Amino acid sequence: HLMVHSGEKPYTCDFCNKSFHNKSNMMLHIKRYFPQHVLIHTGEKPFSCNFCEKSFTSKSNLILHLRVHTNDKQFKCNICGKAFFSKSSLLGHSYVHTNEKLYTWKPSHILTHSNVS
Repeated sequence: HLMVHSGEKPYTCDFCNKSFHNKSNMMLHIKRYFPQHVLIHTGEKPFSCNFCEKSFTSKSNLILHLRVHTNDKQFKCNICGKAFFSKSSLLGHSYVHTNEKLYTWKPSHILTHSNVS
């Protein structure tokens, strides 16, 4: 109660920097204005696909997923013409043409016949 009169607001929203007198008011604010963030912590996935049993935390992720069912391949390779559902898949494919490796793996210890007993 004293914080209300003193003007002290020790609880700050990480998303918009608005300050609050108590934690419960800050949490209500986050639930109201930043519901997507709350879904991350609850695990709730309210956006469901009508074609399969997959669910998503955001509408945008559901829309991306729906491309699988509609065969909507919007991202086309400029070199070979192969099409992909997502920009990230196209990017991964582009390394086929450049011979670059996305990941390199080097064994930390190579076993040879002489050091295996």
